[in-house]
Amino acid sequence: MRLGRMATSAASLALAALLAAVLAPNPAAGQSRESLQDQQGPTKADCVFSHPAFSGKCTETVEVAAGSTAKDACSVVLECLNDIRCTKTFCSATTLRGGWKLDSAGSRSEPSK
Repeated sequence: MRLGRMATSAASLALAALLAAVLAPNPAAGQSRESLQDQQGPTKADCVFSHPAFSGKCTETVEVAAGSTAKDACSVVLECLNDIRCTKTFCSATTLRGGWKLDSAGSRSEPSK
């Protein structure tokens, strides 16, 4: 009979440990989207541009500022591509300025290192 009590006690302890693990609060559950994003790494925007005189599509990946959207981040590049005074290089270092349009702006998170 003594062995039966020990087995029952061990089973009860194992069940209690399992329940504690399942019911324990999830530390990530209370975190904001921004703090989870900080753990994942910066958000990037994949921007796709087109121009009638440019062969194919131009794809640029840029970082999205906190509180901003992928479209906002891509718009910064688009402004440069359409400004003859901009000297930054995009789209395989094209010198075409003006006439660019944004075809799509998608976002993704980079894994933390």
